[in-house]
Amino acid sequence: QEYQKAIEIDPRETDSYYYLSFLYQKQEKYNEAKEILLEMLKIIPEEFEAYYQLGKTVLLSDENLGEGITYFEKYLEHERNTRNLAFTHWRIGEIYEKLNDKVTAENEYDVALKLDPSNKQAKKALKRIR
Repeated sequence: QEYQKAIEIDPRETDSYYYLSFLYQKQEKYNEAKEILLEMLKIIPEEFEAYYQLGKTVLLSDENLGEGITYFEKYLEHERNTRNLAFTHWRIGEIYEKLNDKVTAENEYDVALKLDPSNKQAKKALKRIR
């Protein structure tokens, strides 16, 4: 409730949206998490980090996984930090793995490791599927 109040007071302050979406994720209220992030994007369309969090929310929910790929790809269009790019490709790989597309998952994990050879999650994922 406090985060919702903070959003009402200052709808352009992103922290409250993120904290509320993280709370919803922890409570496994994935639709609510998505709604708050989409609400933020309507008010602050340049807040591209929200696309990453939308993709992660979809991944956690295990529903409409293709939508998660779309959100992550939208995030990739704007992100330049190599480590963040690597994490995003790892997350996309996780979605493809859940979709039983091991080849594409492996490709995404490989991209993650090319971008950041120290990415432990991508290394672990590759071992798991190979």
